[in-house]
Amino acid sequence: MKILGIEHIGIAIDNFDKDAPFWKLLLNNSTPIVEEVKGQEVITEIFDTGRGKIELLEATSPESSIAKFI
Repeated sequence: MKILGIEHIGIAIDNFDKDAPFWKLLLNNSTPIVEEVKGQEVITEIFDTGRGKIELLEATSPESSIAKFI
């Protein structure tokens, strides 16, 4: 088996206002795609790097599927 690339990497964050500016600076991309996924109780910001995507995920509830990773 050969890995050809990575489609995306998801990173659980505590707070977009606090954490997203770091990622925007690091990725040199200030226009992420923002989406609320109500079924998983998260808000996502997706940054397209041209070679894959970085997805930041913030829980909207303590019961969220990603809340346990914070």
